[in-house]
Formats: sequence, C-alpha cells, structure tokens
Amino acid sequence: MTKPSDDPYAALGVARDATPEQVRKAHRRAAKRTHPDAGGDPEEFRRVNGAYMVLSDPARRKRYDETGDASPPRPDDLVREVVTLFLQCAANCADHMDPLDAARASVASQMRQLKEQARAARAEAARLDKLAGRVKAKAGPNVLAEALRNLAADHRRQAAASEAALEKGERMLALLAGYEVEPVEHRMPGGLTVRQMAGGSAGWFSFTST
Repeated sequence: MTKPSDDPYAALGVARDATPEQVRKAHRRAAKRTHPDAGGDPEEFRRVNGAYMVLSDPARRKRYDETGDASPPRPDDLVREVVTLFLQCAANCADHMDPLDAARASVASQMRQLKEQARAARAEAARLDKLAGRVKAKAGPNVLAEALRNLAADHRRQAAASEAALEKGERMLALLAGYEVEPVEHRMPGGLTVRQMAGGSAGWFSFTST
C-alpha cells in the first residue's frame, strides 16, 4: 500500500483528473527542478520519476486510484525493453563507463529523431490538407482532393505513432532515472585498490590503500 508521502499525484503536483498531457508536462517540470545535476535532491528526483511511472501507465494509474497500491507490477514489455537496452549498452561499455548513461543517451537520441519525424509528418499533413482545399473538380467527384486528404491522414497517423513512441521513451527515461551503477574495483599489487568511477567517456579513478 502506498504511503501518503508517496502519492504520485502529490509528487507531480497534479489533480486526480489530470489528463495524460498534463501529467507529462508536470513530470518534465518536476524532473527539471529536482534533477541532481541541477542541484536537486536525488531522493525527490527518484520520487518524481516513480510517480510518473505510475500515472503514465493507464493500468497502474487505475489500480492506484482504486486501491491506493502503486507498487510495480510484474515485468512488462517496457521493462523488458529497458533491460535489453541496458544489457546491450553494458556489453559495449568499458568498465569505467556507465551503461545506464549510455542507455539514457540512446533513448534520448531516438526521442530527438522521433520528435523531428512527428513534426515533419504534421507539417506535411497540413500542407496536403491545404493543397486539397485548393483543388476543385470541374465536374464530378473531387477524387484528387480526396486522395490528397487521404495522404494527409496517413501522415497524421505516422505523426501519432511517433508521438506514442516519444511517450514510451519518456517512460523509459523515468525508469532508468531510478537506478545507478556501482564503480568497478581492481586490486593492485601492494594492497592498492583502484576504483573506476563512471563519468562520461573517460571516467575518473580514485585510489585507496588497504
């Protein structure tokens, strides 16, 4: 059972009847405010992302609304996809690199592409609709205008698919934000321990003697 302090609606500052778009916008604001890289509290950042994981999933949100239970469900397709991506990144990362950072960067890169695809598809749909409105049949059905409008509808469907994938990307980033990777330790001759810390492409090292 969720404690009052873990209320996902309170964590994001939204009403219980908030729309999915309102939830997304509230999460972006809260994540930006609480992000550790911007001086935010890591625990609050995890709470914000955990809340988004609940409210962005219709099934989990419905279960929370009905029972107050916000506990994670059994692994679903999204979790399996994140795990697959994480394993791919871990296999391609050196010890001093953080596979979670690599996974987050991969998702963010795909999201940038999807955002551009959605923008372009919406723009093309609007252009085709406008062109269809200018085409007039001299006699009989306006099959040309209808064909243009059908093409515009195809572009809108493509845009909607990209936007749905963008929403999934946000949920993947929210899930990944709740985890960190511990550094790798190496024992050196003479009892020296080298800790390889993840941090960018080069990482950094700390040395301790035992």
